Amino acid sequence: MVVSDNGAALNTHAVLAWCKDTGIEWHRIALGGPQQNGFVESFSGSLRDASLNEHLFPTRAAARRIIKAWWTDCNTVRPHRSLGGLAPVEFTNRRR
Repeated sequence: MVVSDNGAALNTHAVLAWCKDTGIEWHRIALGGPQQNGFVESFSGSLRDASLNEHLFPTRAAARRIIKAWWTDCNTVRPHRSLGGLAPVEFTNRRR
């Protein structure tokens, strides 16, 4: 299942056809209701603020490299308040 807002990025014939061809259900959140998709809204805001707004990507490979570095930092180094000030990897390792 795919859950998305009603933005143009996913509202294309190609995406709709792909969902239909692969049997994936697509649910759109209500207009003006980003809280219905809070995890994704939070993630995309963090990604945009920390990486996309900070860099110009000359190539797709550069974009992948920079976003991967952000993702790695976010999950292995950066502390998260919701995890008691631990990085997700550290939080997971302590629970084992």
